[in-house]
Amino acid sequence: MDIFALAAFAAAMFVLAITPGPGVFAVTTRAMTSGMSHALVLATGLLLGDMVYLLFAIYGLSALASSLHEVFTVIRYVGSAYLIWLGISLIRTRNESLSLPSAGGVRTSSRGASFKSCVADLLTGFSVTLGNPKVIFFYLSFLPTFMDLTTLTSVDVLSVCITAFGVSFAVLSVYACLANRSRRFFVNARARKRLNRTAGCVLAATGIALAVE
Repeated sequence: MDIFALAAFAAAMFVLAITPGPGVFAVTTRAMTSGMSHALVLATGLLLGDMVYLLFAIYGLSALASSLHEVFTVIRYVGSAYLIWLGISLIRTRNESLSLPSAGGVRTSSRGASFKSCVADLLTGFSVTLGNPKVIFFYLSFLPTFMDLTTLTSVDVLSVCITAFGVSFAVLSVYACLANRSRRFFVNARARKRLNRTAGCVLAATGIALAVE
């Protein structure tokens, strides 16, 4: 696999990553309501799920994904239910303050994401992607445009995974950063209430969309 094919693949992944979808909505909403750290952990979970399906596609394991359809369906419903629960919780939240970063941009330990919440965000992102086995068929049709899957070496596979993860994570990080900065405009009680309701509706709608997909 030459550098030009990898660059073309990276450019295509960038275009796909900037296209708003459930993942983008989930990450930006999480950033606005809980901060940058939560959003980045959620994005990591989403992309780890992508890596699983990317490897499935490269190594021709689409048949396995099809045979485990029921398992992935359960995973999708679990991830969807958690997003809906988060959305309802935000809608019901009263005038709680948002944990904005300190002036230096560094969070104190009391404001940082707890280990438990980080694990929950990671698993939520992972289950949202893994619960959609159609992703593997997307990769199966998308990858051959840029590379011959039958001739890829281990180094090629590693390069493809790093490129896909890196490009997508960079794009999601920008979305999360912009959403996190917008939190500063929601400093009064009425604005926080409006933000929580809007974000809650987006999360719940994303969960419902994933469940019925």
